[in-house]
Amino acid sequence: MTDPRAAVDGDAGTAWSPGPDGRMVVDLGAEQHITEIRTQWRGGHAPVSQVEFSLDGRTYSGAARLSAHGVLRTDSTARYVALRVITSATAPASLIALNIA
Repeated sequence: MTDPRAAVDGDAGTAWSPGPDGRMVVDLGAEQHITEIRTQWRGGHAPVSQVEFSLDGRTYSGAARLSAHGVLRTDSTARYVALRVITSATAPASLIALNIA
């Protein structure tokens, strides 16, 4: 697994490689209303992934799978968003960007 901080810069050269059942958590800095989560994976193929939401960083809920294109539309409020890769793609998965809106 590489460092998850590399997943947010949009640079394919510093992408996050999660490893088996990898998980990363993003701290948004404050509670935010979230309507969409969009991932961008090297090679364009998104592995099976899900996200969970937390207000305190300890208790997570609302687990939901991202689409085959790596997108989740939601109506959630959270400070922390966890991205878990449930299975890796046929080729090693590398996350280039994670956008939370």
